[in-house]
Amino acid sequence: MNAPTPPTAEITPSESIIERLAAEAVDVIGVRESIAAAADTIFAQIEGSDTFATGSAQEDAIFIATSLAMANAVVHYRTRKSQLSQARAWAHERWPDEDPTTVLATLTLIYMVGEGWKRFRDIAEKKTVWERIHRRVVTLIDEARTVAA
Repeated sequence: MNAPTPPTAEITPSESIIERLAAEAVDVIGVRESIAAAADTIFAQIEGSDTFATGSAQEDAIFIATSLAMANAVVHYRTRKSQLSQARAWAHERWPDEDPTTVLATLTLIYMVGEGWKRFRDIAEKKTVWERIHRRVVTLIDEARTVAA
């Protein structure tokens, strides 16, 4: 199987460079379709991480830690060893001082939360939860921008 062709869409005004890289990463890893197919389960797990973290002293850190573990599982669950090696090399080229596996999990989480935000931001019953989840990941995006700079 050939390596996936990266998307060629332009960055929209509302899309950050990191969010664009997150979308590129899920294509390089080869999990975009798997994420779409399991979206309901993934979004429920992300919401579960939010529920677990809410009310704790370190809400954002706990949310990110539990969600990153889930994103890492998504990366490893449906990725062939050769494709994961290519994805790790892709991540290392862009962030040579960072652990490529952590970079891939972080970008996958950013992508998955972005997809959840698109789906739920206009649904009254979900909006508050997904605003909070989105805010938590915006913090992660801000940190990623600092590393990328």
